[in-house]
Amino acid sequence: MTSVPPYLLYASSHLLPPPAPQLDEPTFSRWYSAIHIPSLLASTPAGSVPSATRYKRVAPPGPGIKETDDYLALYTLTDARVLETDRFATGLRFDGGDIIAGVNGREDLEARVGFDVRMYELVQAFEVAGEGVGVQKAETNTVIVAAIEPAAGPAAATEFDRWYRESHIPDLAKTPSYLRTNRYKLIPSPLTKYSTDETAPPTYLALHEYSCGPAEVPAREIEATTKTVWAQKILGEIRAFEGGVYGVTERAGGNVGGAGGQGAQLGWGEEKATG
Repeated sequence: MTSVPPYLLYASSHLLPPPAPQLDEPTFSRWYSAIHIPSLLASTPAGSVPSATRYKRVAPPGPGIKETDDYLALYTLTDARVLETDRFATGLRFDGGDIIAGVNGREDLEARVGFDVRMYELVQAFEVAGEGVGVQKAETNTVIVAAIEPAAGPAAATEFDRWYRESHIPDLAKTPSYLRTNRYKLIPSPLTKYSTDETAPPTYLALHEYSCGPAEVPAREIEATTKTVWAQKILGEIRAFEGGVYGVTERAGGNVGGAGGQGAQLGWGEEKATG
């Protein structure tokens, strides 16, 4: 199994409705790709951000699941502290540059866009057989996001973890086009910015990756994995559940090295899909 970086920066966003100043999706997407992400990569040590991926939500979650934001950016990190430096604080850009008129900094941007920023630490990485060293890996085209707050208490958290490891992920691994699951736990970070009500999100995050496009995700087979007796017990006791199905829009990753930031090394800007 390939090594998974131990930290994840999760940054979701949505365009605010009127009476907020209006920003259209193509302009926001162009700004994010051309200004924001390159500034993040340039403001962190080379090699510290092994991958950066942008997604767009393409399907709502099932009944009883809180809907996640329209847009999502995920950055794997070798060390969460690389985002706590003066270099990062001064280098990360929120100005509109020559793309968004009238946006001179973070306050102007957040008048138009809602952001939810979280830091996670890896708790489990699972890949299907055949994903080892030297094996050509299928590309991820769809990710299913599931953020869950299990029942209260250490015993419930332990059983929740066991269910994922011993039942749910092995069942998901049998569904068509499944590639891998990475599971994370929310950790404190000075970058944290939750949604408008400032309510902390669920503690545990699972990212289920599929090689198929969002329209081909095996929804029926995935739903069946939640119908076992154990799954019904766990899901019946959870205190919060939010999620969504996302398609990859841009990605960068692979070997990262050299000096002066990471944008070029990551090859940021490889467009996967439009819209």
